[in-house]
Amino acid sequence: MTFYFLLYGVLGLIALRVVGALTLFQRIAGMTLRRPRWRVCAADEAPHWLHTLAEPARTRLAELGFVPAGALAAVAMDRQSECEGFDLLFHHPELGVYAFVYALPTVSADRPVFVDFVSFFDTPPGWRPAGGPETPSACSSIRMSLARAVGVTQRPMDEVEIVSLPHLSLGRRWARHRFDVEGRAFLTLTPTEIAAVLEARHGATYAAMLQSGEGVARGPDSARYSVRAALQVTRTVMKGGRPNPPASAEFHGAYSPDRLGEPAPPGLAAAIHEELNRTNAAGGQSRLRVWIFGATLVLFAATLMQRVGLDMLALLIGVLIVHELGHLLAMRAFGYRDTTVYFLPFFGAAASGDKPEATLSERALVLLAGPLPGLWTGLALLWIVPVEQQGHTLQLATLLLVFVNLFNLLPVLPLDGGRLVERALFQTSPRAEALFKLVSAAALLASGPLFDEWILPWIGILIALTLPTTVRVGRALQTLPPDHGRPTLTELYAHLDAIGFGGLRFVRKYNLARELEQRLQMPPARIGARLAWFAVYVFSLGAGLVVADRLLP
Repeated sequence: MTFYFLLYGVLGLIALRVVGALTLFQRIAGMTLRRPRWRVCAADEAPHWLHTLAEPARTRLAELGFVPAGALAAVAMDRQSECEGFDLLFHHPELGVYAFVYALPTVSADRPVFVDFVSFFDTPPGWRPAGGPETPSACSSIRMSLARAVGVTQRPMDEVEIVSLPHLSLGRRWARHRFDVEGRAFLTLTPTEIAAVLEARHGATYAAMLQSGEGVARGPDSARYSVRAALQVTRTVMKGGRPNPPASAEFHGAYSPDRLGEPAPPGLAAAIHEELNRTNAAGGQSRLRVWIFGATLVLFAATLMQRVGLDMLALLIGVLIVHELGHLLAMRAFGYRDTTVYFLPFFGAAASGDKPEATLSERALVLLAGPLPGLWTGLALLWIVPVEQQGHTLQLATLLLVFVNLFNLLPVLPLDGGRLVERALFQTSPRAEALFKLVSAAALLASGPLFDEWILPWIGILIALTLPTTVRVGRALQTLPPDHGRPTLTELYAHLDAIGFGGLRFVRKYNLARELEQRLQMPPARIGARLAWFAVYVFSLGAGLVVADRLLP
């Protein structure tokens, strides 16, 4: 028994890894890539939190001989919005080196201040930036010493030498850069000229990506990854071995930042949160969703092929598809976004969609739209043709329709019945919700040996692992002021820091804030509505059990 438990665990982890890779591929393929744009801006345009974070870097750079030189704003190629990022610019008059101080929206940065050193050399006569006027003081080569590992989407730029030194402190990286450029004829550019140079070089990289087929144009200044490029990015990200959501954001930028500043303040945490939400919502094209559906279907079939016959496997897949299509059609009828269906190895299938503002009635109807049509179709078949008079195939299909959908109505998470009970009775009581999850996990752990289904205990373990987040969500909700309204993301992260969650790894803090964000968008349901939907659930389950008991011998 222990052997099978461990075997299913290992196979389940492998299957989850594969499903995670497919999901990540879909998100990367659905990303919007933009032609990079740079402009000069006033330093006070940069957010206040960036100046606060940059203060230690500013002090250290002043000790090294750097003076403030303005600021730049840029729309990066792989950001999922038109929001600009800001770089505070510093200049070393003696060596002509520029220091860029900035913060990136990446969950990998525990201390999110970055300082890059950049030198410009060699002015060719008549050099003209792409789409701009002739710039006499432009450059033909650049040396960049980066405080971060180069992202997987970073293509080589013409005559740009990029050296990633994430393992070095600011002082040591400065010493390395100074050694490499000392004695070379440098250029002192104005911020306007720097913006023109960077926009031209990054724009050339964007154009080269389109020309090589790695990107496919969507509009005059936007594109998406080709399937081949999306696969390459997915492979590179997965090799990093970092869990999701960091993996889904790893291609956005930095890994090991400077040891300057503090963990992400609320303003930066909100920017990271919004970037991750947009990335996680990137759904790709319809044909990619079809490929995801097909790939997970094959994986599901492969995990059950040795346990059931081909005829039963085919019928089970059909029953599951009908079940999930019920969820999917209900989601689309109520305006859910990013709806899709996929299979879960060993366990079944799932339909997913996004609508945090959905009412309790909408959520309840979506949950019931999966099991009820299939259940009552199976019971109607039993009433029309008694089970003993049915042929083998019809009998098998009928029994699967009844038992699969009745099983899904049981009041245990993560089944549809358990989710409806949770929504109707426990959503407003975090302690009761945590207790319900604990009971569900215990029931699944106990049911494994009882029914000889060792995948069930593993599902129970996964549910148990969500309990800390549920407890934290409850604490955060209970400590919000009574008249808080709907806080902004910045206020939400400030609240989490204030109640003692500031030291959490950002991955956990993001998951916590995302759950809070969704809870706060849910319209409140009156006690009468919640009890009414619970009564509908009890009637549906009870009627199904009674009718099935009478029709089955």
